[in-house]
Amino acid sequence: MTNNFRWFLRFIIYIPLTIALFFTLGYSYFNSRFEQNFSECLAQTPISATNKSAREVDAFVGCLKKKGNFFISNIMHEERLYQYAKPKIQCDFVGKWHVSEGYKEYWLTIEPDSRFFVEPMMMARSEQKNTIEKTGIWSSVNKNTAIQFFDGEYFWPINEYKIEWLSDKHFLMTNPLQEKQAFFFRHTPINKDCQETATK
Repeated sequence: MTNNFRWFLRFIIYIPLTIALFFTLGYSYFNSRFEQNFSECLAQTPISATNKSAREVDAFVGCLKKKGNFFISNIMHEERLYQYAKPKIQCDFVGKWHVSEGYKEYWLTIEPDSRFFVEPMMMARSEQKNTIEKTGIWSSVNKNTAIQFFDGEYFWPINEYKIEWLSDKHFLMTNPLQEKQAFFFRHTPINKDCQETATK
């Protein structure tokens, strides 16, 4: 084996490993910095499910951006938290949906004001009063993405999903990081009185 070939092997093996290690360490560092900034900003502006006025959330996100930098903001996208206080709605999502998520099936209803609630299938099919299992805020700045803020759960990390429309009454919602994949089938007609929220 010639020296040139040995150097070539070192190049194709070690350079990618070095780059991967650099990005891993970089992400770990920026994530640690963000968590520290998050705690400090939360101490200054303690937002929560019961305290999330637009003014408070604006101040909180402003604090994160002030303490962060270009790289942290591009990794964490903290501006998504604006939707916690000012959710966006696309009328295509409004209504009652039959959701199939692995072995689980349930109803999920999205209201025109961006509120949503989850009901179990068995109760929803019976004549008994339905039991609401979860409630929260659904926000979609466009038809291809969705964020869920669950009541009673922490608002970070953000539950953000990719939406793939399979028909006008059927879509797939996925989040690779959470290994979540759910199929939504429309159960009620589109609300013709719905008014979409401006995305600006």
